[in-house]
Amino acid sequence: MLIGCEKKDEVNIEQEIFNLIESKCAASSKGSIDLNDLPISKWDEACIFSDVSKGYIQEKIKLPYTLYKDIGIKIIFIHEGKIMHYTELFPALDTKATKSKITFFFNDDVRKSLQMVDYYILTPDNAKMDVIEQVYSNDGVANIVSYGIHPENLSQIGR
Repeated sequence: MLIGCEKKDEVNIEQEIFNLIESKCAASSKGSIDLNDLPISKWDEACIFSDVSKGYIQEKIKLPYTLYKDIGIKIIFIHEGKIMHYTELFPALDTKATKSKITFFFNDDVRKSLQMVDYYILTPDNAKMDVIEQVYSNDGVANIVSYGIHPENLSQIGR
């Protein structure tokens, strides 16, 4: 279904990222995924935003962004000046749902600094992201596994 020039996503991006992590990183607590391995149509750039405003997103992608719902993490795939795929992630780490298992880090992990980053921008030629498995417990008994994702290199940090 088209919404203006934007396509309502028929692919569950969140689930597909989780599937990539499971297939590429299951054997170790660290690994990497490549956004080119997602089962989506062509894309020129992917932007992953922290909890920023709708206006900020529009300024950075230079397109109307009418899909803003809430303060969740936004993942937007753009091809030839149109939003082709998008999703918003709302982590709820106390549930067993898939969405509880993926978190994007927006501190500049690549440089090991505490500086916060508002967004990442990736291209098909620079689409790898590092994944770190995190195991924790809320009740001291049951372990919860989640995956933290961050850019592989400095050129993926939006300016």
